[in-house]
Amino acid sequence: MAIYGYARVSTSDQDLSIQIEALKKAGCDIIRSEIPPDCWLARSFMPPIFRTVILML
Repeated sequence: MAIYGYARVSTSDQDLSIQIEALKKAGCDIIRSEIPPDCWLARSFMPPIFRTVILML
């Protein structure tokens, strides 16, 4: 079974690279990431990793 990782930043000017590298070192096979849009109201309320897991069920 695959190990999933999820990285997210709070603003579009932040960098995901440190989180992604840590998830790779932790052994994650699949890494999903999210950078929120500039407008908070446009943000999906369900992070992509949760949508992936739900679709697998």
